[in-house]
Amino acid sequence: MYFVSFFRALWARRKLIVSIMLACLIGASVVSIFVPTKYKAQARVMLDVIRPDPVTNEVINAGFARAFAQTQVELFADPALAARAITDLGWPKREDLRAAYVASTDQPSEQGFIRWLAQGVTLNTTARVIEGTNVLEIEFVDTNPDRARTIADALRQAYIEQSIDQRRETATRNADWFANQTEKIRRELNQAESQRTAFERANNIVLQDDYSDTESARLKALAGTTPMPSMPSVSIPVGPGPAQTQLAQIDGQIAALSRELGPNHPDLVALRQTRTAVAQAAAQERAAAAASRAPAATGPSIASQVSQTQAKVIAQRDEIAQLRQMQARIDGLREQFSKAASRTAELRQQAQAREGGITLLGQATTSNKPVGPLKAVIIGGAAAFGLVLGILLALLFELLRRRVRSVSDLSIESVPVIAIIPFTNPDRRVPATGA
Repeated sequence: MYFVSFFRALWARRKLIVSIMLACLIGASVVSIFVPTKYKAQARVMLDVIRPDPVTNEVINAGFARAFAQTQVELFADPALAARAITDLGWPKREDLRAAYVASTDQPSEQGFIRWLAQGVTLNTTARVIEGTNVLEIEFVDTNPDRARTIADALRQAYIEQSIDQRRETATRNADWFANQTEKIRRELNQAESQRTAFERANNIVLQDDYSDTESARLKALAGTTPMPSMPSVSIPVGPGPAQTQLAQIDGQIAALSRELGPNHPDLVALRQTRTAVAQAAAQERAAAAASRAPAATGPSIASQVSQTQAKVIAQRDEIAQLRQMQARIDGLREQFSKAASRTAELRQQAQAREGGITLLGQATTSNKPVGPLKAVIIGGAAAFGLVLGILLALLFELLRRRVRSVSDLSIESVPVIAIIPFTNPDRRVPATGA
């Protein structure tokens, strides 16, 4: 079929094409009349992904912020959010909606009713993050502009409340876990301190804050002492030793904790046990100090004291090393206990906060101009569809019932044309004659 023949066939069947296009236009016009007008309501919130969290002081990085924003958009496709919004609006108590639901299903149920309402809201809800900002826009389409604005507001409020509940639930769950870990560490710490105290009492060793024992401290002090032979009768005042200083510190701690804790508190009991061991060391220090103040002729010499103390330090080397390991473990447990307790308190505070990282931006608004149905688009689309459909049907009929409409339809390549008989009156039909 030549290109010109194609248009001749369409022109010959123009009535069919026009009829189909008019039928589509009429149908589209009827649909646009009976389809209810729809209005769009918009509500906005700002996602505070840049501002530090007021409780944890954490900031979301830029890469995670995009994923976070997309996650918030997908939440509005969840029927659970719509179910929360319609529950706040009181829709489950409306008898007209319940009657419509019962008429639409064979097995009505309360959960099915809520799900049915939520699906109707979700289908008309969209959300998007405005490009280049951290503003989340919520859109809801309904035939009533006031109802659209009310539902958009309810969806936004339900989204905020759900975000707060999720954060509080997560913080509470984490706080409970950290609280259990804190209690476990506290028990281990008390057990380790009791073991250290028992070991100190059994071996008569007291470890100071700098991980040195009293005998080592005494040896260090004696090594730095020089005799004064020219003045044997003069008494040189000696200050308190390390054990005496530690004893005074422990007494201060016991006095401070006694005002806050009970007499049988584990911390007070451990401190009292430590004080007993330190008191023995302090007594030894005082005896050594008194001996050092006595005349040189009546007491042991400095060299002999250094030798004796050195021998005692060497004899207690293994016990001191073991005691230092115990103290290192206790210090580690104390640090873990402090961090776990601090994290627990922080999560408890976060679980009580009403901060969801979301800021409201004004009230929901509804445009006065309806967003649907777009009559011009419907009618224009129907006209184009009818034209295409008419052309396709015309071509189909032409292929099924071919007709000769011009000389070119009979021309065959390399076959000469003998003659052409023109139609002087195409509308005249010549009756058939018998032979």
